Amino acid sequence: MQETFRAGNITPPLYNPDLRTVDWDNRRRPVTERGTDFTEEPSVINPSLELGVFAKISKKLFGA
Repeated sequence: MQETFRAGNITPPLYNPDLRTVDWDNRRRPVTERGTDFTEEPSVINPSLELGVFAKISKKLFGA
């Protein structure tokens, strides 16, 4: 599947373990124990609300 995405110059979907979501094409879908939940509408990812690099580092270091 990765080869198909690369051949078409398409960014593959990425699993976000912190939020338990799949992020793809500026959209976010929840993940259940059975996989991606397609019953809900995807939410639009707003970059201004996302955690920054330093917040992620702080979370890993201090658990905050």
